[in-house]
Formats: sequence, structure tokens, C-alpha cells
Amino acid sequence: MRGRLLLLVALVGLGCKPPENGVVFLGDSITNAWGREFARQFPGKPYIARGVDGQTTSEIRDRFRRDVIDLRPKAVVILAGTNDVSGAHGSVPLEKTEDNLAAMIEMARSHGIRVVLGSVLPMNISPKGRGTIVRLNQWIKSFAERVPAQYVDFHSAMKDSSDGLRSDLTVDGIHPTLVGYAIMGSLVETAIRTALDSPQ
Repeated sequence: MRGRLLLLVALVGLGCKPPENGVVFLGDSITNAWGREFARQFPGKPYIARGVDGQTTSEIRDRFRRDVIDLRPKAVVILAGTNDVSGAHGSVPLEKTEDNLAAMIEMARSHGIRVVLGSVLPMNISPKGRGTIVRLNQWIKSFAERVPAQYVDFHSAMKDSSDGLRSDLTVDGIHPTLVGYAIMGSLVETAIRTALDSPQ
């Protein structure tokens, strides 16, 4: 017990006390890269990026307690599903992705953490894959309305005429450019403000 107390004191002394109105951004490589722009894009905001390259929603769900709940944020921005749809680690049924997202939302809400749900970004992949993203985003939007949670439609703001990612907004067909992240930042700031102002 004494050891745990000393550890807590040490963490607070190192500035690890959860910031007021802190927000965790949880996701994969898109979130990881975005986090490197936080200081410039969101100056002075207590935003923390917890993105891990290549992870599916199952892997992100498995670290939810460590990377979200244990940090005690006021809100979490969940941006996940890209690697499920792309098949980077094998086929993932759409229902499994939905179940993982629902589980993360439930964990957040059970700990008093407000939820911001981001749509899966458009990707320059096969037409079938693009259609899957559209269906998943329809589910995310509908689920957010039922929970309720704040939904951020990154997809509509960044897609081209064939539901791919606009060529001027991506470096590789999946990850956004700085201009792309600027668009995302503007959208997510509005959703975060709404989430923090809303009752639990």
C-alpha cells in the first residue's frame, strides 16, 4: 500500500495528474500521426494521443483501460476501424468491428467519460472496401444517436466523388496530409465542446 502511495505521489510530481477537461484521442496510425501535430494544431489544449500503428478495433479495445480509463479524461475521441476494413491483418467481419466499438463506448460511459465517435476516413481501396466503410459509418452514426454520443463525420468532409480519400488530402491513400488533419481538427473541436457541455 505504501509503495502504491509513493508511486502516485511521484506521478503527480512528474506532472502526470490528469489535466482538467483532458481528452484522449484513441486509435491507430492515423491518430498516432495526428498526435504529432497536437501542439501546433491545438495549442494549450489538454489533448493526449493514444494511437498505435496497424491496430484493429480488437487491439484498441484491449488497451482501452490503460490508455483511456486510467488517464481519467473528461472525454475520449474514438477513431478506429481503418485496419479492420482494409484487411491489413486478415478479414474482420463488420459485426465484430461494431461490437468492439460498442464495448469501448460502454466502458467509457460507465466511467463517466464523454464519447466522441469519429467516422472511419475514406480510403483509396477497392470499391467493395469503400462500400464497407460507408456501411460502417452509417452504423457508427446511428449508434451515436442512440447512446447518445457525439458523431464526427470526417468521411463526408474528405471523400472524393467515388468515396475514396481526396488526393489533395492524403499522402498514401489512407493517411491524411496536414491539410487533411486541419479539416479533421476543426470538426473534432466542435464535437468535443459539445460533448463537454452535455450532461452525462
